[in-house]
Amino acid sequence: MISNIVAFLGSVTMSSITPTVWPYMKKIDVNTPETLYGFIRGLYALGNIIFSMLSGWLSNKASDTRPALIIGKFVLIGAALSYLLIEVFHSAYVYVFIAFEFLLGTSVGICNVYRTHIAMASTEADRSKAFGITQFATSTGLIAGPLLQAAFSQIKYPGILLFAGIHFNLYTAPIFLAAVTSAIGIYLLFCHFDGQMRIRDIPAPVYTEDPTLLTTDEDTFLEEDKNNTKIEKEKSKNLPKYDILAVIVLILVKVTSELVILNLATVCPPYMMTAFEWNSEETIIVQTVLMFSIGAVSILFALSYIFFKMGQRINERTALAGALLLFLIFYAITYPWEYWPERISYQHVKGTPAPANRTMALDPVLRAVVAEALKPGSQIDIVGCNPDFAWCETTPRVNVWFYNIVSIVAIGIGLPLIHINLDILYSKVLGPIKQGTLQGVFVATGQILNVIGPVIFSQLYTFYGPKILWGLEIMVSGTALVMFFVFWKRVIPYSEMIAKNNKSSNIEVTKYPDKPIIKP
Repeated sequence: MISNIVAFLGSVTMSSITPTVWPYMKKIDVNTPETLYGFIRGLYALGNIIFSMLSGWLSNKASDTRPALIIGKFVLIGAALSYLLIEVFHSAYVYVFIAFEFLLGTSVGICNVYRTHIAMASTEADRSKAFGITQFATSTGLIAGPLLQAAFSQIKYPGILLFAGIHFNLYTAPIFLAAVTSAIGIYLLFCHFDGQMRIRDIPAPVYTEDPTLLTTDEDTFLEEDKNNTKIEKEKSKNLPKYDILAVIVLILVKVTSELVILNLATVCPPYMMTAFEWNSEETIIVQTVLMFSIGAVSILFALSYIFFKMGQRINERTALAGALLLFLIFYAITYPWEYWPERISYQHVKGTPAPANRTMALDPVLRAVVAEALKPGSQIDIVGCNPDFAWCETTPRVNVWFYNIVSIVAIGIGLPLIHINLDILYSKVLGPIKQGTLQGVFVATGQILNVIGPVIFSQLYTFYGPKILWGLEIMVSGTALVMFFVFWKRVIPYSEMIAKNNKSSNIEVTKYPDKPIIKP
């Protein structure tokens, strides 16, 4: 329960901060390059990778996840303080943003050990429900965060002066919220959370429609053998190791899903701001509505896992394939195909006609207006595409309503499907071991592309526009689907692997005759 409350608070924090970073950078400097945003997102991922593995390894050594979770919350408070200093050190805002993103990624990486806690605190029989509850908590945070951000958006820039040149406004309010929720999380973890890692003595079987697998409920097994702990520990030592190929396949799926999400997080915000001619405030509001809608859809899926046993109705592998297919469809139908009638407009003052072409966008008079908008305190809103981007003149603009609705449906369904089921299946494949280190590796490998990926994606976007990136995502998603189906039969829970390898073993029938167990 406490871990889910902390997950909810963390989700509220991230969902309220994420929509503000890029618009805030553009507010400070309208000429902020997309490559800079990609670079700081890469630093976020680097911190995530390093400290996901480190915190997982240390949690294994300590057999406790609580210290890492508490440290992660303290680091998040440090990240919040660095963000607030952007106004104080305005001339060095780039370096402060860099510090903020790295600390934020470090905090998230450290706190990723909560996955280990959930995996080891649940049985295979109830793991779908356990991860469903966690997804419900985080999805609820995805709704609460945008709602709060919508309220914060009423506090116009520069906002209310507090102290030392720091203001309370739509850009900084989520950071104050992050500090408060982190403090609450620290209290809950210190006083009410047990993070001890307890290994199950036997493989945790799952129910299956195939009677030849002879699987059973782990709780039943534990009840039958509660007086034979020492004997079962010796048995568990003789059990086969988890399927390394299955682990590798799931890590590849993780990397692929992170690559898909990377584009959503790194390129989509500046792309949407450019293509749809939004200013910073409008971008925050629209992204807030999008995150709220996506969170609402995610909640429905999480509730289906909690109350309608969706984990038993839809196999994890099927759910993962469905999520990858949704991502493939999303990028295929939002690709800037030539049948879209409009083209992306170049920079102009909001509310005035856009330049008809790039030559007009480079007119000295218009460039002088843009330069005026860069001055502190300027009320001029510049929207549209940077004239340095030649591709804007020939790139079709997708309909804004179509793009946003498809985003809500595809991402709102795809993300919870892949987040819930990938974590569930990976933990089941690993079996009855301390999962801290391997869970850390799982998260870290999924983040590897996010270190250099944002810079590469931003560069590709700057030089070639969205077409090449959307084409890449279509290819990656399609390849991932093919690879997943090729190794479909190997990617199964540890208990099913044991059952298949022991079909000829003796079967012990307990007082639950409809639930036989396999003796090693």
